[in-house]
Amino acid sequence: MQPWSEIYAGQRTVITRPDDKDILINIAGFGAAWFALIYFTASGSEGLGLAFALVVVVLHLWQSPEWTTELQLIVFASVFGVMAEALVMYLGLITYSGAAIVPGLPPAWIVAQWALFATLLNVTLRSLRGWVLLSMGLGFVFLPIAKLLGLKFGVVEMQLPLYRSIALIGLCWSLALVVLFAAARLWDGWQEQ
Repeated sequence: MQPWSEIYAGQRTVITRPDDKDILINIAGFGAAWFALIYFTASGSEGLGLAFALVVVVLHLWQSPEWTTELQLIVFASVFGVMAEALVMYLGLITYSGAAIVPGLPPAWIVAQWALFATLLNVTLRSLRGWVLLSMGLGFVFLPIAKLLGLKFGVVEMQLPLYRSIALIGLCWSLALVVLFAAARLWDGWQEQ
């Protein structure tokens, strides 16, 4: 018997995924892990935040009907995120607290945030995948807000004037979302079975 299917009177009934419970778990896990990464990095215990994020990603994969496909998306988003963040850092728009594994690249907690964001793409943000302009607008407006929250916690520093850094980071994120949603359609570990 495949996961997420039930058998009634000898007939297999396919359960449509993700359902409301999956979305709620996805949002709660992402939010808790995102906050843990920020909080523990700010308090000097980056490893605790990374461990929490890893647990959330593993639970997401465990819940996914096609976990190997979903893992490919998470790996792609993490590598893509490293490149995007390295570009923003190279341009001098932003610097991060925390240890970078390789000088010039973002710290591990930022890479973990990209992995966590990838867990949203085929579940909570699934309905946005076909709306390119809307997703670009949301990326431009809402995702820089996360950077501002990092600024408030002291784990992010931005170049002044702040509005210019926010606008350029928003532009980067709006373009990144187009790439990430395309990747989510390619590697959809939550497609109907």
